[in-house]
Amino acid sequence: MAMNTTRDMLSLPYEVLEDIFQLACVDGGFTGCSLALTSRAIRDTARTTRFRSVSLLAHPRRVDSLLSLYHAQRRIPGAHKPQITHLYLTLPPGFRASTAPAESLRAFFSATAEDLHSLVVQVNFLYYDGYPDTPFKLPIISRPLPRLREITTVNLIDPRILADGDVRPLFPAATHLHSIPTTHSSGDPGSLPGWSAHAPNATHLRISGIDPIPSRYFQRALQAALDLSDPELRSATAWVAERATPVPAGEPASPPATAAAPIQQPLMKRHPHLRCIALQTWNKTHQPDNVSYTYLRSYGFGMWLASVSAYPAYEGLRICALEPCDIPVYDPSVTFEPAWAYWVDRMQGGPGCWQDAGLDE
Repeated sequence: MAMNTTRDMLSLPYEVLEDIFQLACVDGGFTGCSLALTSRAIRDTARTTRFRSVSLLAHPRRVDSLLSLYHAQRRIPGAHKPQITHLYLTLPPGFRASTAPAESLRAFFSATAEDLHSLVVQVNFLYYDGYPDTPFKLPIISRPLPRLREITTVNLIDPRILADGDVRPLFPAATHLHSIPTTHSSGDPGSLPGWSAHAPNATHLRISGIDPIPSRYFQRALQAALDLSDPELRSATAWVAERATPVPAGEPASPPATAAAPIQQPLMKRHPHLRCIALQTWNKTHQPDNVSYTYLRSYGFGMWLASVSAYPAYEGLRICALEPCDIPVYDPSVTFEPAWAYWVDRMQGGPGCWQDAGLDE
């Protein structure tokens, strides 16, 4: 017996359909657009949920068209209004901060600021020549995003670049930060002070794909934030090694030939707001150019990361070194697949990028 799928669907209570559509609209807008094209009745029923997740390539006409449609749908009378709560924003190679795209995006963020819960910003061009002395600006956010909980950046090494004027903090309620350097940003792990300034309540930070060579600024910034000096780090490493050295059963520990100063127990260290820091490097040791220098820098950063993650006296803080990843093949013409997959998984209630760090939250 043939069935009228649309009619049968509309026989369900409105609240049930709304819940179903909300669970379905977690793919960047494809399902929402499909629902709107099914029938007038389905489009009206899906009106409040079809904008739940949006993937947006920031060409001015696309931004303006979406914003016009969004405003029109919100003006329709009703108890519930459409909301964009999850946004994947891609800035294409032709984007320039002083032209129409930036103005359109400032208007877009002003209209959606109160509702955004997760945000991915992917920059598909090289913009940071001269950083940090002459940083490039992408001033697309002119007001704080008060409900944003999670933000991922691809090829964006400093969130301060996004601020239009003196807007601080941009992300006052954000708890989870994920930065993905690329070959366009030379694997630079970015600005820890910048993240602390614009996400002062963040508890989780992951950086995926760190190039060990330009990482010295990040090393210094992290140790400064932890109040952890190089001598303290070396002493802590020795303290851990001393207690890990086994003494054969039945044999007393041999006194040293010459008296040495005892190794001091490491002092408690904590970060002002972070509770988990997950760091992942590029696997660059196989690169053919300047092999010796690359290997030494990679080895040195790896040793530093191992020492920092093994520091035995953190208070309410976990630092973990993830397995190195392959150098990403970064094609600006496509969405960066890991960031997209993590974003969708988090919308669907999964751990996203935090699973590798042993976290399911």
